[in-house]
Formats: sequence, structure tokens, C-alpha cells
Amino acid sequence: MKSRPKKKSSAKKTPTPVKKKPTPRVKRATGERDTRPGPQHHPPGREITESKRIDEAIRESEARYRILAENTMDVISRHKPDGMYTYVSPACKRVLGYEVEEMVGR
Repeated sequence: MKSRPKKKSSAKKTPTPVKKKPTPRVKRATGERDTRPGPQHHPPGREITESKRIDEAIRESEARYRILAENTMDVISRHKPDGMYTYVSPACKRVLGYEVEEMVGR
């Protein structure tokens, strides 16, 4: 006796989803690639420590430039696009004869 061929089902089969490989991530501190799937976990407070370090670096940089601007023999100024002074160095008194307060805001 011959075996009958099986009838094909008329129902459509759903394709099996293709799993994507995880995108490699780079660890900030070491620069090594991290290929573990899922969210990356950092030690608690890491972002806060990094933020504090950046804030301190900005404060130090501002202090250096402030010393330069306040002790130079040249006039240093900052302006808004409309030409209004937002900062004028103290040298404006000696060079131009105006006090800082007379120039800022004008």
C-alpha cells in the first residue's frame, strides 16, 4: 500500500522573527567595546561625579580668563548682536576714560 502525500495546510504560516545581533557599545572610561545585550549599567553616581568634574574645570577656566581680562592693558569687551556692551574690561577707564558701569548696558 502506497502512502498518501500529506495535504498542505491552507493557513498561512507566520514567519519566525529574525533576532538582531546587539549593537556594540563603547565603554566611556576604557574605550572598550561592550557587546552585552540590554541596558548598560554604570556604577551609581558615575554621571554625577563626571558632571562635578566638568563644572570644576569650567570654573577654573573662567577664573583664568577673568584674571587675564581684568589685568590686561587693552580693552576687552563682549557685545550683544545689537551692539550693546555686556562686558567691558577695567582698562576702559585708562584707555577710553569711561567707567565700566558707564559702558555696560549701552
